[in-house]
Amino acid sequence: AHCVSQWGYDFRPSYLRIPEIRDLFPNLPIMALTASATPKAQKDIQDKLALRSKNIFMASFVRSNLSFSVFELENKGAKMLEILNAVQGSSVVYVQSRKSASNWASWLIRNGMNADYYHAGLSHKDRERKQKNWIENKTRILVSTNAFGMGIDKGDVRTVIHVEVPVQPEAYYQEAGRAGRDGKLSYAALLYNQPDIDKLQERIDQKFPPLETIKNVYNAVCNHLGIAVESGKMLTHNFDIMYFSRQFKLDATAVYNSLKILEQEGYLQMSEGVLLPSRAIFRVDKLELYKFEVANSGFAALIKSLLRSYGGIMDHYTKISEAQLAVQMKVSESEVIKQLNLLHKNKILTYVPANDKPSIMLLTERMHENNLYINTQYINQRKKTINEQLQAMIHFMEQKTVCRQITMCTYFGETDAKACGRCDICLEEKKKQDADEDFKNAKS
Repeated sequence: AHCVSQWGYDFRPSYLRIPEIRDLFPNLPIMALTASATPKAQKDIQDKLALRSKNIFMASFVRSNLSFSVFELENKGAKMLEILNAVQGSSVVYVQSRKSASNWASWLIRNGMNADYYHAGLSHKDRERKQKNWIENKTRILVSTNAFGMGIDKGDVRTVIHVEVPVQPEAYYQEAGRAGRDGKLSYAALLYNQPDIDKLQERIDQKFPPLETIKNVYNAVCNHLGIAVESGKMLTHNFDIMYFSRQFKLDATAVYNSLKILEQEGYLQMSEGVLLPSRAIFRVDKLELYKFEVANSGFAALIKSLLRSYGGIMDHYTKISEAQLAVQMKVSESEVIKQLNLLHKNKILTYVPANDKPSIMLLTERMHENNLYINTQYINQRKKTINEQLQAMIHFMEQKTVCRQITMCTYFGETDAKACGRCDICLEEKKKQDADEDFKNAKS
């Protein structure tokens, strides 16, 4: 539910339409769930979802079995090997880019570690294989972008290591919290240096490209996909962002962030290589469809199955299963696909086959550049929010006096957390106390 709030770390404006659905079902109970919401985000979620009773059920943010440590150092690789050799068991190493994921995985392998990498740019088959190998402990260390982790239920992760710093404490807490879900002692280590902090600010600036860049990217994408003005609505196109950026001599980061803003503004939908199921929508009304069915009896079984199985397919894109249709019609799946393609060719329906390649779908007809409205006020507000989150992340890393658990819990509004006794700061304090005690004894 942090996606509902502009103070969340992954705000999606389309989620603000959820109350419209609630209007249709006024008596339906609703619960909003998130693992990481600050007091500001909690209030915003309640307001945006129009929750009638302001009940918040909040578990403690304290993870008593998790040791948080932060290390400022130049040689991250050496420290990572030290941690992995000292703490046996399954591990996730988080990075911020796909290139870093493959590079660090290769480096770990060269240094004798059983490692692999994972990111959203891999094929669905590769992602499933790598994830399965890690869950079954065939792979010990998975180096990954934040594409990995949501819904992963693996209790015996002993270490989560960040070799590159997330911008927001919310993201860090969620990723680090994937260690030790079985309740046993586990470790979250964050490795950073001063250039990392400079890069974080640079990343925020890149995240919000100028208005002119956003419009240029929109026009270039539409030209690249061959979409004319006032056409292209709801059509899906495969889209290789690196190839596109090279072809148009554009910076790939600026392209990606421009597309994310265009997505938030409701102009397009971008898939980064997740498996999209097959979809279809009828393009003719019921009378025309009936006439076509009478004149082309060979398609009657498929049309009837689509109408019976998928309510709403006359009005909007609907997920369909070729395998399920094949069972109902008592024909092969290939025959169903063949008929769907013929109906598509004859403009009776639009059929979008399943796809796990990165893709773009325009949600509106292509706009003329002069009519492309971008809410710059919203962009500036988001930039301000993320800058505040970055400052909180820098404070978490750089402060050397307060227990890491207490610092993190305070950020989330939990003010009564006790010192954990396990983090790097608590252990350093214990060493000082032990040294003072030894001195007192020696003096005595």
